Amino acid sequence: MSLQSIFPDHPVTWHLSPILEKTIEEKAYDRPTPETALELSEKIYSVIESGFPPIELVGKQCAVCGFGELTSESAWVAWGKGRPEGLAYFECNHCGFYFAQNKSKYDKSVERGGPAFSWIERLGQQ
Repeated sequence: MSLQSIFPDHPVTWHLSPILEKTIEEKAYDRPTPETALELSEKIYSVIESGFPPIELVGKQCAVCGFGELTSESAWVAWGKGRPEGLAYFECNHCGFYFAQNKSKYDKSVERGGPAFSWIERLGQQ
């Protein structure tokens, strides 16, 4: 059961999924240490405070203007070249900003197998 299904009208809660998923790992050695859990909590708090949407909503609302919706109808313009495989392209219908997205990384994160990277590895790189 996901936070998205429990709180469908409160997407800000969906950001908490990574820490909940990590703390309920079956094997104790897969769970984060208290320090790592605290670092992840601080990262999640920063993401929420900064107003970033949860991964499930990425690609729906423009991250630049916040007003427009992202469409893929006219998004791929590459001077006659074909669209690279595995990538999706979007254009904001309000400000015209253009986005490219690696669909396999996005799909892995949305599937709640966890982010495309390990949070523990990511926090260790900072």
